[in-house]
Amino acid sequence: MPDLRDLDLSRNYIGHPGAFVLRLENLRRFNLARNHMGFLEVAQLDEILVALPSLIDLDLSWNELGCKGAAVLERALTMPNLRRLNLEWNKLEFPKRNSLTRNLLTPPTLTYLNLRHNFSIGVTGAINLSPVLRNFANLRELRMHNTGIGSAGASTLATMIASGLPFLTYIELSNNRLSTITMLGIRAVLSQSRDCRNVSLETEPLDFD
Repeated sequence: MPDLRDLDLSRNYIGHPGAFVLRLENLRRFNLARNHMGFLEVAQLDEILVALPSLIDLDLSWNELGCKGAAVLERALTMPNLRRLNLEWNKLEFPKRNSLTRNLLTPPTLTYLNLRHNFSIGVTGAINLSPVLRNFANLRELRMHNTGIGSAGASTLATMIASGLPFLTYIELSNNRLSTITMLGIRAVLSQSRDCRNVSLETEPLDFD
């Protein structure tokens, strides 16, 4: 059991995964989607994630983390091998700026972050989330389809990406009711980014020449 590498506990509605997971120090992929995990379970989840140093892929989609999503991102900053984090459909909120801009000895390893279908993020959440995302300097793919961020939130994120996420190659901002002017502005801003060559704004991705 300690050598288990992949664990799928999705669709069990178990609340939090239990203390037995603390013994799985070699676990690399952990699926906890659709488990009715809410803000009350975040403390237990944080304790478990600390004990999973080999984890590279964590799926927490279709839960109800709400305003505690920031705490999960904070833990992701310190996980030494985490590459992929899925927080899709979690009713996430980022109502205020928090202390995630800590000084880190090494950049976080996260390369893929999925925040899709968290409409409650909104404009305020996007603005508060921007300095947090800047910490994930190795991020390659950011998905924020249908997050309610609007033109103001999308523009804020684009400006941050151009200056703070040098390795990002794909950003998804579709279904956020962006104006034509905003889409053109985002295209112009992101064209200055070294590696960001693909951005999905509405129904079709725009490739930079």
